[in-house]
Amino acid sequence: MTPPMPVLDWTFLRVELVQVAAVAVAMVEQIDYGQADLRGTADITIDVEEERVRQQEKWGVQNHPIELWLAILMEEVGEAAQAFLETRPEESDR
Repeated sequence: MTPPMPVLDWTFLRVELVQVAAVAVAMVEQIDYGQADLRGTADITIDVEEERVRQQEKWGVQNHPIELWLAILMEEVGEAAQAFLETRPEESDR
């Protein structure tokens, strides 16, 4: 019989993920308003909620292991980096 997985304390991971989300919001504020100064945070939060709704409509309720969520997050970060590089082709050779 396989021993049960230990219950993990996800507090530290949660703190780090909230920081990732905060940086993402600041980046969107800079794109939308020219600076990251909190004036767009509420609108961006609505955008995030709408994206979550679209994802759930497309994929259904998602209940992945944390490891898979992290892989999905890294894929999305890679896509954001690629989109950035594609908007700055003169600098993409660095």
